[in-house]
Amino acid sequence: MVRRDILAEIFRRAIPVQFQEWLRKMKDLIIGTLWETAEMKAVSWSVKAFELEELGRYEEAIASYDKALEFQPDDSHTWWSRGLALKCLGRYEEAIASYDKALEFQPDDPHAWNRRGAVLCDFLRRYEEALASFDKALEIKPNFHYAWHNRGVALGNLGRTEEAVASYDKALGFQPDYSDAWYNRGYALGKLGRYEEAVASYNKALRFQPDDPKVWYNRGLAFWNLGRYEEAVTSWDKALEFQPEYYHAWYSRGLTLAKLGRYEEAVASYDKALEFQPDYSDAWYSRGLALEDLEKTEEAVASYDEAIASYDRALAINPNDANAWYSKACLYAWQQNLDAAITHLQRAIDLDPEYRNLAKTDTDLDAIRDCDRFLDLLSDRSDEKSTQSHSN
Repeated sequence: MVRRDILAEIFRRAIPVQFQEWLRKMKDLIIGTLWETAEMKAVSWSVKAFELEELGRYEEAIASYDKALEFQPDDSHTWWSRGLALKCLGRYEEAIASYDKALEFQPDDPHAWNRRGAVLCDFLRRYEEALASFDKALEIKPNFHYAWHNRGVALGNLGRTEEAVASYDKALGFQPDYSDAWYNRGYALGKLGRYEEAVASYNKALRFQPDDPKVWYNRGLAFWNLGRYEEAVTSWDKALEFQPEYYHAWYSRGLTLAKLGRYEEAVASYDKALEFQPDYSDAWYSRGLALEDLEKTEEAVASYDEAIASYDRALAINPNDANAWYSKACLYAWQQNLDAAITHLQRAIDLDPEYRNLAKTDTDLDAIRDCDRFLDLLSDRSDEKSTQSHSN
């Protein structure tokens, strides 16, 4: 018979690698012959936990990991497997605590550092801490492409976009077919205004994962920013082929068709966006503009009324949504409701002064552009009045 201590070591090392079929075959051997040792009891509970995780039964999986840890409390792989299950339940702080226990017993495990960083970055938005975790993983394993990619995501969320691109480049140096890294690299390049390079990155991502709707969608945005509107529409059509309910793609498609003067098609696109997201304020608004261009005034008015109602619902949830206040100002301007337009525009500018600059050239406000109150609101004097009123 094979020595039990050797078998125990084999199982202990195999579990984190997750050789699924192998684990299942060996489970019978564990249960049938080696129940008497504490270490093998721990392994058996870990196997059971893994199988429960595979079935999506995470609460039961965690209970099984806890049983395994009663017999072998210093097993780092059980701790980080438990962390994975906790993450799947949305119990992120507990997941971090589990990863910390794993690292207490095995501080040189790059996978535990990487998974810890991923939870901090993707769910808790603690980007500096996440970055430190990814750096630790890379200190241990410099060619760890997942950690380089995740580091790029953290840097991007910290606004360090150039560094994010460099991190994605490192990931791709080690794993050239890593589609997520190509996608996120394209997204970062788009934020930097390097749209041609962004398109090239999205094309690489699509070479390895051609059915990813988010890549097609963001590729369309890059084409939009390059003024290549027909190619943008083609990209959004591909996104919708793979995800027909992608309402952002329907909306962007509508905007672009309107830009091309294809107003009937634009309205049809907005209608699809609203079919999947009935409270999509911007889609109601843009639909109204397209109907105006088609001289369908009554339908346009109805669409604007829906837009105002949608913006009101958005403001009930978030009263500090400057874009909603500004969009309502534009709608009231179109209706030549000067008082409401000025009130809403003032609120938007109070929340975000950049809207003053936008209002100076926005054609949506042309109906009230010659009014003294509008001109006064956009002048520097309005800043002084606002400052004086706040200081009282």
